[in-house]
Amino acid sequence: MSVSSRRLSVALALISLATATTAAAQVPRRPTRLPPGSAQPPGQVTLALAVGGQKYAETKPGQCKHAPKASIYDTPAMMWTVQVSPSSSSSIALTLWRPASKDVTQMASLDVQHGSVSHHISTVKGGTVTGQVTVTFVPRGAGGRFDIDGTTAGGVAIRGSIECEKITVATAEGGD
Repeated sequence: MSVSSRRLSVALALISLATATTAAAQVPRRPTRLPPGSAQPPGQVTLALAVGGQKYAETKPGQCKHAPKASIYDTPAMMWTVQVSPSSSSSIALTLWRPASKDVTQMASLDVQHGSVSHHISTVKGGTVTGQVTVTFVPRGAGGRFDIDGTTAGGVAIRGSIECEKITVATAEGGD
């Protein structure tokens, strides 16, 4: 493959990732469980999280990913995602966006499902903003910790941390 063909292939993969992440951010959705035989093996995710009266204090397999160059509603940003299913009836999904422009504040989306009860917070501008949350990312070795302090629009507090043993690079499906 020539150098220009390779560059075109990489550019198309990055555009595909940015388009996919922007489209996904525009459609509110519940966290999904990890499919069996995922392309990247899950790492360990440690939860120390309180969601209203529900406490999560455990280590489970999960997916933690990072895209150094992505975009949300045409805003270039770094992106981190975490998906973990503490039990067969619960799941937690976090997406953190850190815009490249210092004029735009960081944005996050947090979904927690436990049985038939779900909680959602989103500070993603351009989408439906609901609740409020501050997420601080602290890198640690190959992984990192997300410290969370938020409240849903209905007043449910979500506080604590999610720690990823390893964070892999997010790639577009079919990308290099």
